[in-house]
Amino acid sequence: MPSLPPRTTAPDHPRPRLAFACGSLALAGCAAVLATDVTGWFVVDGYDPIAETISDLGAGRYATVQDLGLTGFAVALASVAVGLTPLAPHSRRFVAGLALLGLVLVSCC
Repeated sequence: MPSLPPRTTAPDHPRPRLAFACGSLALAGCAAVLATDVTGWFVVDGYDPIAETISDLGAGRYATVQDLGLTGFAVALASVAVGLTPLAPHSRRFVAGLALLGLVLVSCC
């Protein structure tokens, strides 16, 4: 049986540790929004995930739980942008997009 090559993390990425850390944070943010959404299904009385939107979970007594999950997702998106920064050309559009993403992140906190 042939042996597999050793597993590496993004071999062509200039900063593999940054890519791994940002990727892990992105996965954690996605898991956070999923966990808070599913938690809302059980704690909000009369909520039907098929018939209603998650906006209904963001109103009422448990709004903080949903807000935390959505903020975690925003941080996840920002971490993806930071992780991909070394791979992108530093043009005006890129810098402007990064600045706008920073404003979105600041507004979430």
